Amino acid sequence: MSDLAPGEFDVSGVSGKGVSFSHLAIPVVDVEKSIAFYEKYVQMKVVKRRENPTNVWLADGIRPFQIALLAADPVDLSDKNRSGPTDYHNAQLAHPIVASAHIGFTCRSCSEVKRIAEMAKEEGILENGPCEEGWPGGYCAYITDPNGHSVEVSYNQEAGYNAVFDPVCDLDALQNSYKDGEELWD
Repeated sequence: MSDLAPGEFDVSGVSGKGVSFSHLAIPVVDVEKSIAFYEKYVQMKVVKRRENPTNVWLADGIRPFQIALLAADPVDLSDKNRSGPTDYHNAQLAHPIVASAHIGFTCRSCSEVKRIAEMAKEEGILENGPCEEGWPGGYCAYITDPNGHSVEVSYNQEAGYNAVFDPVCDLDALQNSYKDGEELWD
């Protein structure tokens, strides 16, 4: 267990540490569909939301790291399968995160990986697995989010092994504390 209280994430005592991993921003075609996917499959929760353009931050409540869903700009979209530039119904991202460049999540158990993979299989979005990849990959499955991004769910993977479910943040502490245009910067 961490010695930090909920909501604390202090790297000031780490010699030479002035930078910490904070978020991954990804373009999405449909923000609401993406929110529903990340809530359902990897238990993320919306902690911040901004309109014009729409940007939504999701967090897992374990670490202060967040995923930012950014409404795709027209330059992010492929014209393949679209009848024209205003056809968002058939829009797809030009460059989704795929294959070895995936978004990874750690699960509490092999059975959780299996449960998520079965759900994804039923919805036709299971890419691969679940399977044992051995060290350092662990037991994992890959699924596709509504934007074509590849998402890995794993258990016993070296990257998440020691940090699993040791909360160092509080979702309430990550909530919006401002309205659009009222941000305060030092």
